[in-house]
Amino acid sequence: MNEDFECQKCGECCNRVNFFVPMKGELAEVLSAHYGRPIDRVGILIEHRCNHLTDENLCDIYKDRPAYCRQHRCEDPGTLLVKMR
Repeated sequence: MNEDFECQKCGECCNRVNFFVPMKGELAEVLSAHYGRPIDRVGILIEHRCNHLTDENLCDIYKDRPAYCRQHRCEDPGTLLVKMR
């Protein structure tokens, strides 16, 4: 995570869960060519509102939030997101 990033309190990161899978070889080449940009991992996005997200888009366990939340990256141009419902 970029330590310089200032949370905008939009709640987007807490309304979904992303799992990232590294991409290598032929599949990475095909996806990169198809999307016209380097793709080095695929993210699977599952829409689900975190139980700890308040109505003000704040985390009510922020100081003790899990490692997954601490490491969340809001933007990563090398990632292709696949939306799952």
